[in-house]
Amino acid sequence: MVDQHNKFRLDKETIRKTLDYHYDYHFKPVCNPIEMPEAWAEIEAFRVELDIPKRKTWLMPPGDTRDELVRVYPMVMDFCRDNGYNFTGREHIIAFDTKREV
Repeated sequence: MVDQHNKFRLDKETIRKTLDYHYDYHFKPVCNPIEMPEAWAEIEAFRVELDIPKRKTWLMPPGDTRDELVRVYPMVMDFCRDNGYNFTGREHIIAFDTKREV
């Protein structure tokens, strides 16, 4: 199952065709570039390779709880401000914390 998943995990040709067809899109990775520099490097390389503009890139902070998001929001917000990216929150987690099916 893992091999099958990895085989189709990142089909850049299909993603490129989708981006070319749909002008109105957003690229929204979940990452904290400050604490996850290796993951950020991979995300940024993908963005550059597929020519996704920074203005269409919205970073979402990682975290499964309200407390974790409150901790990382400032880091990700500052990174976005200082590097020309957009920030988007995870309001459903801020509002409902770990409650499911809301």
